[in-house]
Amino acid sequence: MIRLLALGGTPACGLHEVGVMLIGAVITGQIDLRFAICRGLLVLHNCRLTEMPRLDQARLLELSLQGSHFPGLSAHGAKVKGNVFLRDAVATGTVVVASAEIGGQLVCEGATLNGGKGKAPNAQAAKVTGDVFLDGVTATGTVAVNSAVIRGQLVFEGATLNGGEGDALNAQGARVEQAFMFREVASVSGQVDLSAAHVGDLADDAASWAKCADIVLDGFSYDRISGDTSPKSYAARADWLAKGSRFNGAFFPQPYTQFARVMRDAGHAAEARRALMERDRILFAEADKADRAAHSRAVRFDRDQIWLRAFGRRLWSGLSRRVVGYGHRPEYALFWALAATLFGAAWYGFAWRAGVMVPNSAVILTSPDWLCAMLEAKDAPAEFWTGTPSGQHYETFYALPYALDVFVPLVSLGEDQAWAATTATWGGFATRWFGFVFQIAGWVVTSLGIAAVTGFVQRGAPD
Repeated sequence: MIRLLALGGTPACGLHEVGVMLIGAVITGQIDLRFAICRGLLVLHNCRLTEMPRLDQARLLELSLQGSHFPGLSAHGAKVKGNVFLRDAVATGTVVVASAEIGGQLVCEGATLNGGKGKAPNAQAAKVTGDVFLDGVTATGTVAVNSAVIRGQLVFEGATLNGGEGDALNAQGARVEQAFMFREVASVSGQVDLSAAHVGDLADDAASWAKCADIVLDGFSYDRISGDTSPKSYAARADWLAKGSRFNGAFFPQPYTQFARVMRDAGHAAEARRALMERDRILFAEADKADRAAHSRAVRFDRDQIWLRAFGRRLWSGLSRRVVGYGHRPEYALFWALAATLFGAAWYGFAWRAGVMVPNSAVILTSPDWLCAMLEAKDAPAEFWTGTPSGQHYETFYALPYALDVFVPLVSLGEDQAWAATTATWGGFATRWFGFVFQIAGWVVTSLGIAAVTGFVQRGAPD
């Protein structure tokens, strides 16, 4: 009877233009409208169906099973011009709207969808012009929206997702043009797979993601992070990114890169840099882990090569991380240079007072005035000599400019050309070796700083 009415009735008893509407009915037969073209609406509110409705490839103006109990729904490839309402419905089998085209909204608010170990619902490759509301839903099985195209929002507020040992949510390759709302979620059991999905806005909260033990974010992209509850700092997103960047034990850097890109576009450059620094730290750690594994399997000759490669990588990782934050914090090099210069100035100032610094001129060191200074002030001849007539016209020693001359290779103030540490004492010997190390450190810090500013350090890093 329902099929007959949905198809337009009979010439003697036609269907009202509104369509079929039943409230509180018990329907014992199967509603089979496969490949049918239905007239008007098909509304079954608060009904109890003993068999699964079959609407595969059917064409309807609107479908509503609001508040009804039914053993699943098969609407594979159906075309619904308006909305599909499953609000407060109870389905004891899989609701299939895979490859369906819905011109309005798919509303499952407060529904109980039990797909067992299967899918609940199965909206794979569905096309929905409006929103998909799964807020307050209780789903047993996988909520499958993989490869779906949703021009509105995808909402999971207050949802209970029980995927067991499988996926709680499979949104792989889905396209959501507006917001993906995943907040105030009641509970999640199973994997949340967002790999290769794209959404317009990400509106979520940290508490909901904390309930997800397994998240896949590789390839997941979003244009903005919106909403008052959505974490917008790296610190608040760290756990989410750490969970979502690993799959089957392998690390995927894309989630960090994506978050950094969105933060940078939103004007939060510092948060972007923090995410990228952590990404690069993990990449180096993963490479080191791979080297260790290869070293344990290799023969002796190959082990030496692997050890050298691993040592070089660790050295580069340590230097680039501490000196320029893997290229994302070039200002670190300035801080290091400032601290090193002040330390060097203190060292050379102490060396001057200890009589370690002498004129860097063979002519002066063999002059009568210098020989006199050596006799009069053996412990600090340079300080005595600068008070003589010849010393007063020589370059005055200043510890800070001297440290700058030695440490910064691009700076030449003339101090290191005028003065040098003596080789006649242990203090002078130590100061000379300090100068060598100090100069090498200056080259390293300056080179890394320039490389970070020009982007050379990040060349070859994931985009």
